[in-house]
Amino acid sequence: MIPADTQSITQSKLSVDEAQSQLTSLLLRQPAVTAIMTAYRQLQADQEAQQLLQTVRSLQSELRFSWSSEAEDKFHHLVDELNQRPSVIAYNQAERDLRDLMQSVDAVISQAAGVDFAVNAKKSCCGG
Repeated sequence: MIPADTQSITQSKLSVDEAQSQLTSLLLRQPAVTAIMTAYRQLQADQEAQQLLQTVRSLQSELRFSWSSEAEDKFHHLVDELNQRPSVIAYNQAERDLRDLMQSVDAVISQAAGVDFAVNAKKSCCGG
């Protein structure tokens, strides 16, 4: 996990680019980041999961234009089948772990900046 000690970053005279580079380097070494990259490659290599995903997407698109309970039942069955694939289970777990890591990073940045970082980093209606 990334240390919550922000004093070394805030007290040094790092440029924003240098701090960003250090954060990126540190993040790339985190188990949650390497796990999501590995899980993604495994999911991409899982031909059965890719076929199921393609079928689910196609059926989802079909349901937008022509809803039927039979198509909806098939859709839910396929989603359940997809979610039981080991590669999908591993990817979903890696995604949850990465989300937890990013929430920790957000908390550290928010504390150092004195503002709620993630909320203020979102695009606004004004293009910001």
